[in-house]
Amino acid sequence: GFITSYNYSNNDGYRNHSKESWNDVKLALKALPSANTSLVILASYVNGLVRLPGSLTKSEFDLDPYGADRRSIDRDEKTIAEKGRVDIKYDAKFGKAVNNEIEISAFGTLGTFSSATREYRIINSYGLGFDANYSNTSHFLNRSNKVTVGTDISLKPTRIEFYDNLGGERGDQLEQIISEKTSNTGVYLSDRFEIFPKKLFILVNGRYDNVVYKVNEQTVPSRSDRRPFTAYTPKVTADYNVL
Repeated sequence: GFITSYNYSNNDGYRNHSKESWNDVKLALKALPSANTSLVILASYVNGLVRLPGSLTKSEFDLDPYGADRRSIDRDEKTIAEKGRVDIKYDAKFGKAVNNEIEISAFGTLGTFSSATREYRIINSYGLGFDANYSNTSHFLNRSNKVTVGTDISLKPTRIEFYDNLGGERGDQLEQIISEKTSNTGVYLSDRFEIFPKKLFILVNGRYDNVVYKVNEQTVPSRSDRRPFTAYTPKVTADYNVL
């Protein structure tokens, strides 16, 4: 199966210097290599422009509710965005009763953002991620029980450049460069037990995360920091289905 779509939107706000325009492309592909396996590929691409009218004081609004902040017009305050993403997911069921399942998925993102306000910022980032889990469905006391164990890893480096804003255009003078990196490693275990057939389910889930955030001001290397965040999160959920 294959489907793709393209959407274009162009909106003018009621205030001056208020406008949005976007191009949005999406693609989806699903294949069934065998009776109990599937492969899904999703892709998207978006680019657009948002012009910002800024804020008005009460007296300025009473004088002209359709006006924009003079500084926002002089700076041509706006955001220009361009980003794309690809997801790939593989699923396979196996076993004599086909009660075992493996899911493997990965994604990649790439984005560029330009923001003109008091200064001109260019933000370049990309992201990578991987997720794998195994689940087993069995029966206990004539009730369905599904156990899932898995792990996921993600990484997102970002580079931010600061320039002078010359009427909405990037100046030649590079003022500052900041690099950031966020990484996350997670492990989870869950059990979903059927209390009343097809109606009431209890889910017990536990997840451990290790998030590391790094920031480095490359123009002043002494300004750098690293912060790790680790936590275990338990969760109990009751789901009731009305049939």
